[in-house]
Amino acid sequence: SDWTALRRDLASSQREKQARAVIALEQTQQRDLRLRGKFSPFTEIRQDLFYAFRTLRIRPGFALAVVLTLALGIGANVAIFSLIDALMLRSLPVQDPQRLMLFRWTAKESPRLNFLTSNDDCQYVQTKGQSSGCSFSRPFMNAILSQSSLLASVAGYADGGNYIISGKGSSRRAQGELVTGTYFETLGVHPAIGRLLEPADDAPGAAPALVLSYRYWQSVFAGDPAIVGNEIDVNGKPFTLVGIGDPRFTHLRPGNSPDFWLPVSLRQMFWTKPNPTSDAANSWWLVIVGRLKNGVTRSQAEATASTLLRNQSFVGEKRVFRSEDADPRITLVPAQSALTGIRTEYSKPLYILMAIVGVVLLAACANVAGLMTVRATARQQEMAVRLAVGASRSRLVRQLLTESLALSVIGAGLGLVLARWGEQVLVALLTNGAARTALTLDTSLDPRVLSFAVSATVVAAVLFGLLPALRATRIDLTPNLKGAGDLLSSKGATRKITTGDVLVVTQVALSLIVLAGAGLLVRTLQNLHRIDPGFAVQNVLTFGIDSSLAKVRGIPVDHLYADLQQQFAGLPGVASATYSGMLLLSGSMMATTFAESNGSKTVNVQTNIMPVGPNFFQTMGIPILQGRGLSEEDFARAAAIAPSWTSKDWPMPAVANETFVRQSFQTGYPVGAIVGVRHGDFPSAGYQIVGVAHDAKYNDLREDVEPTLYSPAANTGYFELRTDGNTSAVISSVRSIAEKMDLPIFDVKTQAMLIDEMLYQERLLAKLSSFFAVLIMLLACIGIYGLLAYEVSRRTREIGIRVALGATTLQVFRYVMLRGFALAATGAILGAVGAVAVTRYLDSLLYGVKPTDPLSLAAVAGMLLLVGVVACFVPAHRATRVDPLIALRHE
Repeated sequence: SDWTALRRDLASSQREKQARAVIALEQTQQRDLRLRGKFSPFTEIRQDLFYAFRTLRIRPGFALAVVLTLALGIGANVAIFSLIDALMLRSLPVQDPQRLMLFRWTAKESPRLNFLTSNDDCQYVQTKGQSSGCSFSRPFMNAILSQSSLLASVAGYADGGNYIISGKGSSRRAQGELVTGTYFETLGVHPAIGRLLEPADDAPGAAPALVLSYRYWQSVFAGDPAIVGNEIDVNGKPFTLVGIGDPRFTHLRPGNSPDFWLPVSLRQMFWTKPNPTSDAANSWWLVIVGRLKNGVTRSQAEATASTLLRNQSFVGEKRVFRSEDADPRITLVPAQSALTGIRTEYSKPLYILMAIVGVVLLAACANVAGLMTVRATARQQEMAVRLAVGASRSRLVRQLLTESLALSVIGAGLGLVLARWGEQVLVALLTNGAARTALTLDTSLDPRVLSFAVSATVVAAVLFGLLPALRATRIDLTPNLKGAGDLLSSKGATRKITTGDVLVVTQVALSLIVLAGAGLLVRTLQNLHRIDPGFAVQNVLTFGIDSSLAKVRGIPVDHLYADLQQQFAGLPGVASATYSGMLLLSGSMMATTFAESNGSKTVNVQTNIMPVGPNFFQTMGIPILQGRGLSEEDFARAAAIAPSWTSKDWPMPAVANETFVRQSFQTGYPVGAIVGVRHGDFPSAGYQIVGVAHDAKYNDLREDVEPTLYSPAANTGYFELRTDGNTSAVISSVRSIAEKMDLPIFDVKTQAMLIDEMLYQERLLAKLSSFFAVLIMLLACIGIYGLLAYEVSRRTREIGIRVALGATTLQVFRYVMLRGFALAATGAILGAVGAVAVTRYLDSLLYGVKPTDPLSLAAVAGMLLLVGVVACFVPAHRATRVDPLIALRHE
């Protein structure tokens, strides 16, 4: 009985243990299922990444080729997009830029104004039955300021031009901006040091104050905080430096970065003769920006502002608009989109470059896809084994895409490094080419640029990784497990269009499109350089002398430029010297309107005016065809007329160009003729022609020569020196003369450099498009080489059989060459069709060549085919070295 009881107890204990074990096992399985559901995706991704890096480490050459190719493609795209972001997309560096509004007026007739100035953001536009602009009078600004119920804040600004700054070290030119006392408050800008301008600084009788930009403070005053509170001379007049601007506030108008800001009320301090009418209702020169109050709609503010404008325009003796039907109105437009600055100038080149580098990225992805396809074919046996042991096709595709993504991330990392270097090069090209503008660009990485880089990385990974991944997993298991998959896949391949063929043809077609565009841009630049400007360009040194401080420093100004001309002309190595109101082909110009009698009818003709000094035609190499040049008596008369620009008593002597003579004098001898001129409502005795000069380009190399009069200049800003040889050797002597008289010298460059600056856009596009064209052509060459090299290695047995059956070396060589040439020719044909469709968008940038120019297309197609033949040569030569015995024994 005791044994029976013991047996029963042991059985019961065993059942309890089994039950507890089963329960514990079930709990463990459930916990594992929960953990697997929670951590399995992460674990698989981590395993995929580790496996991808192990696989890539086995073939470092392949990984390096892919990474470098992607780095070039992604880096170029990020670099160009960074510039587009900094110049075109980035918000204005002010508080709540989307709420800042710009005031713009429109009317059904042109206003009658004392004077009007406009800036690049909103030019005064006059068409039939319509006029518009963004400049307003100071009284209108004051009226807007009084509307506190509608506007939270309002500010005005005007381009102040260039001034001479003296405060620490030698005097130098600086760009100033005139602003109202509410300017910084309206923009929401804070000081870096000290304070910014306030309404009290803009009040009548206020002590002169100014604010330096952070950039100018750092570059000129070395960031010295002790200078705040000290006096700085502006054109010889003392101003108190009250503060330094926020380093983030570089501009309100893109591309226009002032060096300092002055109160608007102090602008007449710098005028030789104060103008009491500058603050009249018919003097429009102030740009206005403002912010609406919460709860106030734009239409409400526009209606009130329009009423104020009409009240001022139809009041007083000199009405701004003649007719009540003029209907002047105010429109409020977002400053972010309205204040474009130099965006219009740079937008098209940047977007064209963006399109080019986008094509480069596509070609890079096609090239990498070809490499991945070759590699996937070599891994068919591996894929077959994995499929045979139970791996799903989607799992393998994910593994291969993970490898692609890993390569893309590494390539993008290297691409970002290349992009930072490329950005610096591009900014240098842009700023050097646009020396006439204060171009400041912040190309630091922001979320938008980083998002673009991430997007480009992911897109590149999908583009070059998805198709090879799908192809690698669509295989026949049985032959590949036996190791015969590569042999069987080659059967009939000579008549089959493979994925590699499509990728190579795509690369060649994209290459030809980029090459065609680059060829057109290069030919445009060459055509522009071949243009005869009408004067001798070589060995001419140009520079400016600012005489703003001459009177302050006791220097006689009546004959200042004539005296400087004589000193410069006496320098060793200088053959001739002169001066002028502006430089030829510098982009600057003056124009006036002549009233000419044409039978019984009087017509108005616009004519360019070029103020020049003694020996101008001799120095610039412009021949005098009739009459004479300007004499000393002509300059003496000009000095007497200069204060009012024109005289009612006697005409201004002038030399006309050939185009002026052709348009104004149908018959007769023009020398001695007097032509009338009108400046607004002011009558004038006009100009008397004393000679006729050969046609010369004035302000733009692309434009046809326009009617031009060369008039005597009394005192003006630019000098031209013709040297005997080495122009740069004269610069130090020129600077010494200017420094002795303590006169700032600026824009020292040759005439050839001025023309290069004028052609900076064409030069930039030609250089960068050529660089990317060579890059994409190199990628296409690598693609053709890689495909043919793979084909030769894969068809070693086939080539061996051909040779064993009697094929000659030449036949084998021709067989491989023809295959590569056929791919290149197919791509060239498709690329030519695409180039005809795409290059027409370059029409506005071309000069002397058409977008569909057959010569350019034939040249780039021939060059591309030649490169393709070179790429075919090495694989073809390798095919001729195949030993049939070794090839057959190997198989």
